[in-house]
Amino acid sequence: EVSQAAGTKRAHPQFRLWLSTAPKEKFSPLLLQCCVKLTTEPPRGLRASMSHLYAFAVDSERYTSISPRQDVGIQYQRLIFSLAWLHSVLVERRKFKALGWVGTYAFSEMDFSTGSDLIVDFLDSLIDPASDLGPWTALRYLIGEITYGGRVTDAADRQLLALYCRDLFSPLMM
Repeated sequence: EVSQAAGTKRAHPQFRLWLSTAPKEKFSPLLLQCCVKLTTEPPRGLRASMSHLYAFAVDSERYTSISPRQDVGIQYQRLIFSLAWLHSVLVERRKFKALGWVGTYAFSEMDFSTGSDLIVDFLDSLIDPASDLGPWTALRYLIGEITYGGRVTDAADRQLLALYCRDLFSPLMM
């Protein structure tokens, strides 16, 4: 419809239209031929992925301004590192196709951003990280089952994600 309308009317010379789409077989070839195409690829490798997350998705001001307590800033750094590691590992597993995940999942930087917001809320509610296990279970559930797990449909993949979260988000990480 868009390609037919574009062929019958003249657009203003400064008119620009930005389209965002996933790869589709039925996408109009005419529209593709008359457009400038941009693609974004996730960084390759754990180091590149984590560097990208730290450069673009981590708010460095939170390191120092999250709380008047000195230990909370250090806890925030450790938990953000765990989240960046989790996100990078989940994204990297895609390249192994069926050996990495049973299903195909599109994890995004928005998942990471949501997880970092959850970490801030978690640290606000945490009194003693070593003895208070209830919030850890809640954090693992919110990150593993809701934020990232909401995309995961296979039971084996969900179990693997829960295992990652159990190891990365625990009092031992503090």
